[in-house]
Amino acid sequence: MDYKERGKKRKIQNILIKTINTLKFKSLYLSFSGKISLFGSGVLLISLFQPWLINTDNDKFWTSFSPLAGNIGFILILLLLLILFFTLSTSNKEKIKLHSNISFKNYYIIIISGIFIILSGLISLSFINGLQFFFQNIIYGQGVILTISSGIVILFGGLGSMKEQKEYKIETFINEYGETETKTIAKNNMKLPF
Repeated sequence: MDYKERGKKRKIQNILIKTINTLKFKSLYLSFSGKISLFGSGVLLISLFQPWLINTDNDKFWTSFSPLAGNIGFILILLLLLILFFTLSTSNKEKIKLHSNISFKNYYIIIISGIFIILSGLISLSFINGLQFFFQNIIYGQGVILTISSGIVILFGGLGSMKEQKEYKIETFINEYGETETKTIAKNNMKLPF
């Protein structure tokens, strides 16, 4: 019995170590804007489990998954997974693009997710202010502020990714245009004078 439990633990440890090494390898070769988006995703993950509402009378707090905070944590987890998928995945997202008729850029999804995270944090702030109207002893915690700041960081990461993609396209166009010009010059030099 003890041997089987240790085998299961070893198997889980091996799977965790393998996924951590894969994530470490993929995050090592990300661009700067991808690392910014990844950092914002980490801050968002931390903010989900921080207190969003705090009752000052009995020091009770509620996270983003509580009904008092609007259950916004579940939506934010979906956005977090979407951001991580489009930031870290290289082959799977291309398969999705091939099999769907929707054409989209990765940075558009990251930018829209960042905007939605900011808006959901602001909506939660307004909801908490409404609760403060009825209950004077409820204040908002650092989870809401961390969510809004992580949305801003993710938004800047998406904008940086968009800028990098545009610069890459311009550089590629200039290189291809230069190659065609040198080919035409070389072709013109090959002509015989008669």
